[in-house]
Amino acid sequence: KSMSLSLCAIIEGFVNFREKSNIKGVILNNISKGMYDYYKTIIETNTNVKVYGYMPYLEDCKLKSRHLGLITAQEVEDLQEITEKLGNTAQETIDIKGLYDLSKSCDYVEYHEIQIIKRKPVKIALAKDKAFCFYYQDSLDLLKELGAELIEFSPLKDEKLPDVDGLYIGGGYPELHMGQLSANISMIESLRSKIQGGLPTIAECGGYMYLLKSFKDENKEFQLVGIEEGQSYMTNSLNHFGYIKLTAKKDNILCKSGESIKAHEFHYSNSTNLGDSFVASKPNSKRNWECIVADESKFIGYPHLHLWGNVKFADNFIEKCIEYGSKKWL
Repeated sequence: KSMSLSLCAIIEGFVNFREKSNIKGVILNNISKGMYDYYKTIIETNTNVKVYGYMPYLEDCKLKSRHLGLITAQEVEDLQEITEKLGNTAQETIDIKGLYDLSKSCDYVEYHEIQIIKRKPVKIALAKDKAFCFYYQDSLDLLKELGAELIEFSPLKDEKLPDVDGLYIGGGYPELHMGQLSANISMIESLRSKIQGGLPTIAECGGYMYLLKSFKDENKEFQLVGIEEGQSYMTNSLNHFGYIKLTAKKDNILCKSGESIKAHEFHYSNSTNLGDSFVASKPNSKRNWECIVADESKFIGYPHLHLWGNVKFADNFIEKCIEYGSKKWL
């Protein structure tokens, strides 16, 4: 918006900032149909980059945001209509055939497919409601490929944990629902009993906050599951924001000491207990810190795991679920 030749300078910057950037085209965003030909002409006249269309500004396709970014998909009532309108518009304003033809000029990419060995079926409880909704979908798909049936439950509304062999509580916005979470005593007691009894558990970010002893906000304290000592609380800035590499300091439910996986952190909350079972390190940086509480039955902490980053982590989790399930009947 409100750019002219300076847009060419920006494009040239991206193209030439690194050798072999391989940038061949652009799609313009947030412009009108009437201005498209003007921008296309000045870009293609002053750079070696081709313009492959545009997306106009669509007021009724805006998504609201809050302190952690966009609101979640579950909270957008007309999400299907929005995505359909965006798709229909893209078909009209973007040169789809041109992009397809461009893709034929790409170099061959060598890819070694990861072999997935399906194990015995297991049931894993997956926290899914307004408080817990942040997951990498392909991580969930990987667990399914390995043999897991994901049983969704709501820590907000359900009375107890379903009969399962494992537990996965992702991130979300528990801080917005602490009153309801802490008031659901039967769920808290069910989770505490099962996890303390050895139920294989992964809890990330908001899920970790929920499993700590308490949460404090504006001088009000909420009692929670209490699997680990510690209190979480909100701050005014992001804590440990961005991509990280996690390296285990000791053997645990997901891996052996020294093994690693990629993850990310993105949260305004903090805790008096961050854990010390792993070391987190930033890419291209010397920054590192200890985090995560992990042992033979649980992996809980602020980082969000991307399980395809090290499939062994997911495989080991499923193996622990199988082991736990077999002992339930002894």
